[in-house]
Amino acid sequence: MSITIRVGGFAQTLCLVALCALGSACGGGDDGGDGGGGDTSSGSCGDNGGSPFGGPSEMCNGQDDDCDGMIDEGVLNACGGCGTLEGEPEESCGLCSSGTYACDGTDAVACEGEGSEDELLNLCGTCGDIPSGGCDMCGDGVESGEEACDEGPNNSDDPDAECTTECEIPGCGDGIVQEGEECDDGEDNSNSTPDACRTACRLPRCGDNVVDSEEQCDEGRDNDDEDADACRTTCQLPSCGDGVRDDGEECDDGADNSDTTPDACRTSCVRATCGDGIMDRREECDDGDDNSDTLPGACRTSCDLAHCGDGVLDEGEQCDDGRDNSDRREDRCRTNCALPTCGDEVTDTGEECDDGEDNSDTEPNACRQGCTAPRCGDGVVDEGEFCDDGADNSDVVVGACRTSCEEPVCGDGSLDLGEECDDGADNSDTEP
Repeated sequence: MSITIRVGGFAQTLCLVALCALGSACGGGDDGGDGGGGDTSSGSCGDNGGSPFGGPSEMCNGQDDDCDGMIDEGVLNACGGCGTLEGEPEESCGLCSSGTYACDGTDAVACEGEGSEDELLNLCGTCGDIPSGGCDMCGDGVESGEEACDEGPNNSDDPDAECTTECEIPGCGDGIVQEGEECDDGEDNSNSTPDACRTACRLPRCGDNVVDSEEQCDEGRDNDDEDADACRTTCQLPSCGDGVRDDGEECDDGADNSDTTPDACRTSCVRATCGDGIMDRREECDDGDDNSDTLPGACRTSCDLAHCGDGVLDEGEQCDDGRDNSDRREDRCRTNCALPTCGDEVTDTGEECDDGEDNSDTEPNACRQGCTAPRCGDGVVDEGEFCDDGADNSDVVVGACRTSCEEPVCGDGSLDLGEECDDGADNSDTEP
């Protein structure tokens, strides 16, 4: 069965698809009396300036009137033919004999119940195959508009695809990790955001001038392991022990810093010094905090061993006045930390003389060992003495050395051998 309708001044004979399916014959139509003729088979795209039927709009005639590669698009009725239908499409065309949705040739028709039309319509949102001219949509296989490519169903976001599902040529920044890329987060790629994939599609790393997680600093090309106070090439802040002497450090020998090796830079990056607890060169001792200039026997704060002259009375010393010790000044602690004494060559309080080792109790005129001056009665005949028997000197004993250290003589008041009398000063040659 066929019907004839008039569209745009042309009489068209159409066969209702649903009725033809029942076996009705479809024949050619007449021109409806307008003399226009009903044969459309002679028209072709390109004649009449690209539209053989006199206008840019598509008509329901089985031809590509607007030369867009699609036939009768947008002008077919719900049954897939031309003309006006009576009643609802599902009733007129019998489309809903099964399923919840049916395709009427251009669109999906909802039947009773629930379901999805996605499996019925193509990418262009119509029934059947995608038109050869496409539909100005990414994925229709036709490169159009702002599309850089369109491989239709072959569009893919797989790494080896030639065109992405966004119709873009694969490249860094498209959100797809392609061969040669370490990462790609698309619009989230950043050269300033910590831990972001970089705009060159490289993973964040030390030296990219962004402080990422686990990094303390990152100055890019200015990272340096030799310049003082620079961010290190490990993206760690300069610190004691990195082998570079930074501001506030006295030294830094890196792994050679030591708190046990003599003369080494310490692990606190200070130079070896007296008081750090390690005996370095030119030090006699170093007990660290136990060094003391007041405790007997302690290592001194100068890292010298306790010794006479340090001002501390240590074991075995009688005195220690430090710099005031003297071997020349009287009554001072001697430089050997011994108390002043007779025989130390210094005449101290209570001493008449002190010639040290030259003191003698036998040598004439010598300072005596008791640090007394030589004198009559000391048992030594000194200059000006005729005799000196010490304690045996006597002015009454016959023949004794007199207490004046003179020999016994007549007139000394003592009756010596050979004398008949001796009254000393009373002896007289005139008195009866």
